Amino acid sequence: MRTDLVLVLALALAGAVTACTTSAAPSHADGAVDVTVSCQGLDGAIPGTPVATFDQDVEGFVLDQAAGSTIQNLGEPDAGATPPPSLSWDGTDGSPTPGSLQFVVPFSGANQYLGAYHFFGCSAPQNWNDKTQRARIKITGGDFAPVALVYVATSATCTTYDFAYGAFARLNRASCWQELTLDLVSPASRTGGFDPTSVVEFGVQLYSGTGSVDAGTATLVVDSFSIE
Repeated sequence: MRTDLVLVLALALAGAVTACTTSAAPSHADGAVDVTVSCQGLDGAIPGTPVATFDQDVEGFVLDQAAGSTIQNLGEPDAGATPPPSLSWDGTDGSPTPGSLQFVVPFSGANQYLGAYHFFGCSAPQNWNDKTQRARIKITGGDFAPVALVYVATSATCTTYDFAYGAFARLNRASCWQELTLDLVSPASRTGGFDPTSVVEFGVQLYSGTGSVDAGTATLVVDSFSIE
């Protein structure tokens, strides 16, 4: 599996957020502050083809443990986060059916992140050309609202990788399922060799923000990755 870490800080925070109404998109500095939201909930049928629904388990998802540089990866074994972040299966919550990927993340300041991914590998690359990746996310506990995105990695050799990222989406503390999206034709950001016909990994990243951040622990669930 890959060991490199790519996180593009210039991504717009105006992400694809549906089923919740928020104020105008924030900057990175206020990307995780409380906002007044009105949630309708997102629990209808999964659009397109499901690729991870977590009905029985975590479906091969693992925490990204790569060392960060300017951004601290709380999943790195030497990160020193107390308590360490966790990734587990929640069999009680999900959208549209029970079963989801649960994160407990002890954010303590700005420029911190946690990611998790599923690795297909170069023996089973996916052709997601002209597709849109979707996932659902909800804050279920804690005292902090991070921002989030979905991404994919592509490679022909699995020795070097290129990436495409959706826009960061502001999350909220109300019990509301939101949707994260990544347009693989026109991603919010990408590296030069990104090839949507050779996807070897997909995942989600949670980010504390930059500037003045009143961070804290966040508990979130993610469900219903799909390609449409």
